[in-house]
Amino acid sequence: MDLGGEQDFTYQIWPRRGAMPAFALRATGAGPHYYRQEVHIGEGGQGYDLAGYTQEQVIGEILDQYERHMFFLHTQREMSGRETRMPDDSATAGR
Repeated sequence: MDLGGEQDFTYQIWPRRGAMPAFALRATGAGPHYYRQEVHIGEGGQGYDLAGYTQEQVIGEILDQYERHMFFLHTQREMSGRETRMPDDSATAGR
């Protein structure tokens, strides 16, 4: 998501192939590999996958990551002394 001059928000799900663990029960016809659905954002891989998530849980996960990103941008503005502008702020409307 393009955020103007600030760090963009990106959220991607990458398939990651791995070797099937020896202890895993294999379905008939299953190969020696399985795939994880790993989450990657602008900072890189997050170390977890979305296997088994419902559609609503995936949407919630994306929104949580977006909120974290927006909080990160807010704290970066405060640390740099830049003005925090909100979209509905009448003083910044039209800029």
